[in-house]
Amino acid sequence: MGPGAEHQAQLHSLAVSTIKTPCGDFVILANSDGVLAAGFADNPEYLVSMISPKYDRIYIRKSTTHPAAVAVNDYMAGDLLACSKIPVIQDGSLFTKSVWKNLLGIAPGQVASYKAIAEQCGSPYAQRAVGSACSRNRAAIFIPCHRVVPSSSVVGKDAYGASNRTIGRYAYGTERKQWLLCHEGALIA
Repeated sequence: MGPGAEHQAQLHSLAVSTIKTPCGDFVILANSDGVLAAGFADNPEYLVSMISPKYDRIYIRKSTTHPAAVAVNDYMAGDLLACSKIPVIQDGSLFTKSVWKNLLGIAPGQVASYKAIAEQCGSPYAQRAVGSACSRNRAAIFIPCHRVVPSSSVVGKDAYGASNRTIGRYAYGTERKQWLLCHEGALIA
């Protein structure tokens, strides 16, 4: 083996974990450095397609003991900070990475608006770009894009005083987003 071959082989050896949750199967693709992709999926191949072609030659092994799998099980059992302790590996622009970093600052049980995240990133009018960065997040729950909601959700009332609790979009469906927010105590039913 030449220099670096061992690192390259480890980089392409991925653990896949499927966790049964109240809102469906949650699949994680990870290596020894952290989570590469995670989300609600019926098939790990969906997540593999999200990380390819960077990992064009991979060996997938099933794992129930990877720290990311343990963290999701702990999160589902009530340890809402468990997933925040696991590193995530994903590429993005400087702005996108800034958004993801700011999402990590939203505590479980709290929400932030797209506008607030844009302001934290230094671009107060970039709410749509924040939404785009959330949609590019491959590590659901680990990077908590489900905690970002439209400004109207934060206020809770429209101009006429009626309830306006839209929670916004979520790659895995608004029902799952609502479940995650309720699980964390962020939504009042």
